[in-house]
Amino acid sequence: MPDSAQPIGFVTVTYGDATAEGADGARALSAQSPVFADDVVKTAGPGSAVEIKFTDGALLSQGPNSTTVLDTYVFDPDQSTGEMAVKLLQGTFRSVTGEIVDMNPEGFKLETPMATIGIRGTTTGHTVLPDGREMHAVVDFVDRPVVIRPASGGAIRVVSQDGMGVSASRGGLSVAFHATQSQLKAFEQLSSQSLQRGAPSFDVQEAEQEAEEAAKEAADKEQAAEEAAEDASEAQEVAQDAAAAADAAAAAAA
Repeated sequence: MPDSAQPIGFVTVTYGDATAEGADGARALSAQSPVFADDVVKTAGPGSAVEIKFTDGALLSQGPNSTTVLDTYVFDPDQSTGEMAVKLLQGTFRSVTGEIVDMNPEGFKLETPMATIGIRGTTTGHTVLPDGREMHAVVDFVDRPVVIRPASGGAIRVVSQDGMGVSASRGGLSVAFHATQSQLKAFEQLSSQSLQRGAPSFDVQEAEQEAEEAAKEAADKEQAAEEAAEDASEAQEVAQDAAAAADAAAAAAA
């Protein structure tokens, strides 16, 4: 444990194999273990999990076989300054913001291989699979939207409704869609209340498969709506042309 570093948070609960790796190597985590900036936090095995409460009150929990990097953390309530950035590399996660977003709404973000998520005071859930597929959802919307930016560039997504989310891949972001019950159940099992009752037992692959199907259905509906709008626009143009021709014919006859 680095003696000179100040803890940025403490573990509230763990299940299974949970470790943090810092400048002095890896160490096992248990309740009340401190964590530090730049720590790499890992869980391994079915049913494994860890929840961290940061000094500003923010909560970050991760489920089985998950890895995070506590990349940046600055919190100084006396100066009303704060900044927090966490990299979600693989696994399933739940995030609840703390005082930092109250002082600096742009100061809290989560980074994944495929996206950057700006969170301004809302509970969110995230799944990052090894094959590059991701799912990001609003679990409990408060009053500020979640802004998701694709790592590859392109259109961003703004989500401001409970249960809505987007999937991310190398091709960019999907349209917003309703997260499936399996996906929301997985995120709920990582809440503080659920973790106090027991270890998570969700199936990540099943939840993500359902989320992928829901995203495809939402994309199909959006495409159908766009095609219907185009057809309506073309019909309006035809009607306008016909009206103009009728007016011209009437003028010529007069």
